[in-house]
Amino acid sequence: MEKDFTKNQYLILIIKDYLARLNYDVYIHSSENGTMFAGLDYGDIPINNEEVLDAINLLLDRYEYSVIEKTGNFILFIRWSSLKEARGAVYTIDGSIPETSALPYLKKIEPMSKDRCFYFEED
Repeated sequence: MEKDFTKNQYLILIIKDYLARLNYDVYIHSSENGTMFAGLDYGDIPINNEEVLDAINLLLDRYEYSVIEKTGNFILFIRWSSLKEARGAVYTIDGSIPETSALPYLKKIEPMSKDRCFYFEED
């Protein structure tokens, strides 16, 4: 995962910087309509930043990440997932180490070379 993260680090950091400034959680699983889902209170919100949209398109379409999600202080870049498992990179906005209270299905967490980034596996 470290090698994959390093290869796509520029794109991940563009997206991370954009999402870290939001006051709400979001879920992005497709780059088709240029929006992100921000829950029932906000619905679909347009992404009005072309650089961020381009980075999302590349990460989801060309590099085959499945989901980008901001939940609380964490931004997840899910590389692979099934009904029961997920693997990817998680960036912590506040520098805290992800734990099961924030990511309830967390099975494994390992720091990566980039500050505040971790490899994770969920069950």
